[in-house]
Amino acid sequence: MRGPFISRGMKFASLILALLLTGCAVRSANTAMNDSVKPDSLKPISEVLADHTSAWMNIRGVTGTGEGKKDGKPAILIFVDSLTDDLRSKLPSQSEGYPVVVGQTGEIKANTK
Repeated sequence: MRGPFISRGMKFASLILALLLTGCAVRSANTAMNDSVKPDSLKPISEVLADHTSAWMNIRGVTGTGEGKKDGKPAILIFVDSLTDDLRSKLPSQSEGYPVVVGQTGEIKANTK
């Protein structure tokens, strides 16, 4: 019998759906290049992610990164299992001119069945 609690998998799926609905979507390379470069000639957000994702993933609690939007403009997404003050202090609020949005996903485990 299911109780009133939502499983972590459902929470994660809800977060991903919300991000997709707010602008984080799979796009073609040409589309991504056209709207991921800010008018002031910053480098493409995909390059910023490529340059920094490895370092962010080495921070305990970070589970992933991606591209999204904040206030209709390109933003970097950093996913964490549990957002604490200590973890927030280790993450940037912006990177190379792009705002960083931190999303709490809960613990992510591979399904080994």
